[in-house]
Amino acid sequence: MKFRKKKPKSEIIYLALPYMHENKFIMEFRAMVSDVIAADLMNQGKMVFAPISMCHHISVKYGLPGHWEFWKEMDEEFIKISGKVLVITLKGWQDSVGVNAEMELAKKYGVPIEFIDPEPYISFKKIEDTLMKEDNDILRQRLI
Repeated sequence: MKFRKKKPKSEIIYLALPYMHENKFIMEFRAMVSDVIAADLMNQGKMVFAPISMCHHISVKYGLPGHWEFWKEMDEEFIKISGKVLVITLKGWQDSVGVNAEMELAKKYGVPIEFIDPEPYISFKKIEDTLMKEDNDILRQRLI
């Protein structure tokens, strides 16, 4: 009798957080929070897919839309293969079209959902350190 090995659960963590906002500085802040948390998780040896961290600068530089409809197909493929969706509970997460859609997709594919409080990551010192590591001209371009 042959037994099939059970496929191991993916270790990929899909990072979800609210992104769209009428204020471009809030969008930039949200992208930085994604970067800081993704980096911390990676430093812990975790495998992270952070769509905001991955795509924010491309979207800004090349004028891609930031709304969910544009990104949903790609994000769905990554959620399908993730071991969990980790929702960063930044202000606005409960009303975010994207975050709510990502959680629905996680449920659809049986991917566990966990929540993380961003407060320990968004101290002035951590954000200041992130800003100081970036070339100021590049940052100014991202904010304009």
